[in-house]
Amino acid sequence: MNKPEQEVEPNSKRPRVSPSSSSNSETREVHVSGASDSIKQGEVGSSPSQIQSQPIIADSCSSCPPNKCATNTENATNPATTASEKPSTPTPAVASASVMCTSARATATATATANANANANSTKSGGEGGGKKRKPKTRVALLMRYLGTGYKGMQHNPNAKTIEGDLLAAIHRAGGISDDNAGSLTKVSWSRCTRTDKGVSAACNVVSLNMIIEPDIIERINRELAGTTISIYGYRKTTMTFDAKRRANGRDYEYVVPTFFFTDSATPAPAPKADGTPYKSYQEVSFKDESEEESETSCTTSSTTAADPKPDTSNTPLATVHPTTQATTREQWWPNIDASDPRLDYLRKFLHLYEKTHLYHNFTIGKSPTASNSKRFITSFTCSDPFNVDGMQLVSLKVSGQSFMQFQIRKMVGFAILLLRLRPLPPIEVVTEALNQSMSPQNVGGGIPTAPAVGLYLDQPLFDSYNTTLGVTRGIISASEFPTQVREFKEQLLHKHIVNSEFASHEVQHWLYMQEALPLCGFPAFLTSLLPFHSVAQPSTSTSS
Repeated sequence: MNKPEQEVEPNSKRPRVSPSSSSNSETREVHVSGASDSIKQGEVGSSPSQIQSQPIIADSCSSCPPNKCATNTENATNPATTASEKPSTPTPAVASASVMCTSARATATATATANANANANSTKSGGEGGGKKRKPKTRVALLMRYLGTGYKGMQHNPNAKTIEGDLLAAIHRAGGISDDNAGSLTKVSWSRCTRTDKGVSAACNVVSLNMIIEPDIIERINRELAGTTISIYGYRKTTMTFDAKRRANGRDYEYVVPTFFFTDSATPAPAPKADGTPYKSYQEVSFKDESEEESETSCTTSSTTAADPKPDTSNTPLATVHPTTQATTREQWWPNIDASDPRLDYLRKFLHLYEKTHLYHNFTIGKSPTASNSKRFITSFTCSDPFNVDGMQLVSLKVSGQSFMQFQIRKMVGFAILLLRLRPLPPIEVVTEALNQSMSPQNVGGGIPTAPAVGLYLDQPLFDSYNTTLGVTRGIISASEFPTQVREFKEQLLHKHIVNSEFASHEVQHWLYMQEALPLCGFPAFLTSLLPFHSVAQPSTSTSS
């Protein structure tokens, strides 16, 4: 088929195509000056914009050296081209683009893309601000310890002083969190293993985050934490999907308490506080002081205050009152016990009753017995032998479980301690039934007494599953990796803090004093029918069996 004739207007730089008839299926070649390859176009009637949108493949490349370009070499061996096929001037479509071969065009495109990416990376702040180069972040598990005194709990709250608030600020100042990510838990994918309540400490807790790692980052963070009760043991690199809360398969808590709850004497009214502040009421000590969420009507109230004389409860069933043996000094009413004391064995037997899966809706706040998360699994609950710290005898109650609800451990401890304030001690079979009734879905809102927070601390979270599968290659996440530091924190700081706090504020003593002033030592009313024969005996016949 004959090609359509081309005409070039005298004053035009663009070749004209004769509008001679052509099949839609035919193609025509428009040659440009210096190019023997053709730009194939579709229909004759294609618009200029359509023509300009076609790829430009030139035969005489302006980017390659003459002897290096395959197209130029081919042209040298095939020079024959008619004048009519090579207009002296290029079309506007070609004039607006570089004339280059396919290979040169691909190279130029790749180079331009690489340069664009490099420019984008150099101008991204990435949290570093002002065009600074982005610093790489690594997913880590951060192992830490702290005293909970003076904090409104672990969880970050912009309107309160919290452990996470101080820790986030310190990591940012140390360079572990960039400026743009400062103060945001979401931007660093923050996850806490355990959210401790107000006043609760931790010998080891774990948080996970995306952090900028530098050789001395832990030392820098700890310098920024100077003046707080928080310190970092170290970090472990983890998988990018590691979540401290979801990966933890258990938690160990300890509650360290003075042994005066074992005594036969009623707890005397405590001396004035060292700082002169008044004691709080039972209601405030048990609930309001610990959580704004707790309803003031959800527990037994008492109008008794420290300034009032202790009410006469000699006729109250199960109250521990021994007026003729009331001691006047701490040594008289609080003698030390030894490891063979039968009451230690009694306490240990009772603590074992908490083990396995039970319903704990009465050992927290706002939980329905029908809620699936009201059930909790307790692995073990033990009591240590007595030990002395700075002149005060203590025991440690250690509980291990998958997870715990708010106030759960302190209510479990409160239940156990107050059983030992009943005289005579109820048989273990009776207290077993009492505990079963407290866990029954038929009994709701029992108001189990809550022990003070000062003695409770998180011993360590457990990552057994993660450590078994990934810990070998990525590092074990465990307090056992820092044994000396953890032991020194417990012995030199944590236990001494508990003792000094009790000497200064008498919080546990005051709590017992207030509980013993209440009917049934503050136990819920539904337990009264279980212990009707355990009324207070005469002091001379009271025994501890």
